[in-house]
Amino acid sequence: MSPTKAVSRGFSLIELMVGLTLGMIGMLIVSKVLGISSGHQAVISAAGEAQSIGNLSLYTIERELKQAGFGISSPNLLGCQFNAYTTTLISRKLYPVEIQTSAGSDSLTIAYGSSDKRMGPIPLFTAYPGDDTDIAVSNRYGLIANDYFILGQPSKNCVFGQISSVPTTSTTAVSHISGTSFPYNKSGGLGVTYDASTGLVGQFYDLGAAFSYNTYSVSNNQLIQTPVLFPSGSTMVIADNVQAFLVRYGHDANADGTVDTWDTAIPTTSAGWAATTNVRMGLAIKNPRREATTITSSPLELWPSGPTVTLTTEEQHYRYRTYNVIVPLRNMIWRTF
Repeated sequence: MSPTKAVSRGFSLIELMVGLTLGMIGMLIVSKVLGISSGHQAVISAAGEAQSIGNLSLYTIERELKQAGFGISSPNLLGCQFNAYTTTLISRKLYPVEIQTSAGSDSLTIAYGSSDKRMGPIPLFTAYPGDDTDIAVSNRYGLIANDYFILGQPSKNCVFGQISSVPTTSTTAVSHISGTSFPYNKSGGLGVTYDASTGLVGQFYDLGAAFSYNTYSVSNNQLIQTPVLFPSGSTMVIADNVQAFLVRYGHDANADGTVDTWDTAIPTTSAGWAATTNVRMGLAIKNPRREATTITSSPLELWPSGPTVTLTTEEQHYRYRTYNVIVPLRNMIWRTF
């Protein structure tokens, strides 16, 4: 009787092909699940980043707005033609808060001083002839060298300068020499005369060691801060992926504590500023991830019953997060007009 041979058998070709097919199907399913999960994760991550950008951006501007008008809220300065001299003349209307509209986004300019000793105007003691002689004020309390100041009088331009020294030989004099240490003091004097004996008396406004005068606007989908002074023209990026930045004044015409209208009209009178109690800002942040279909309808509303932004068909393929905040103009509210 002959011994039985043991036969070694492996997988057949058909079995290998079936196994490979099942493995590939499993890999496709896993990769699809991972792709979907990754997409959801990207959306969630972008939404979280947009939330951080939106909140921090508005918080940055909100802090500035709460100080708007500090030291410059006098009726004699509101809307005056503001002149500042460096290598060239900077001339513009001076407002605590200035809104300028443009296509897509607005710009917001905020101005305020920093003096912790003088917050109101100081009448001139004697007339100032506009040259480089000392300015005589009725009370020098709190004025120190290097403080910035504004000289103003109704129906005249207001001028910006810097105290170079407070002479000890006089009780009224404030010096404003020009030079590299004081680039905002025009050589030869500030160029505008102010009275001291007529009914319309020139006034000296101490701004402290720092005068904040910045414009916030959108350029190339970036929210930027541009100083009007110190130095003019330099910019700082506040946020990226900004679709729109819109701002409105809140007017309480009947003084009942409730805003009656929201608009972009700059107040032109003291009464108008007294009735302008709030500013509302809205920001739309764009998710940089493009979706295959249109997912955002146009126009995009920045706050309920508020201003809107028109989106192109391409822009409707992106998601947006909107943020808004109402900021009281407390220095204008507290000011007695």
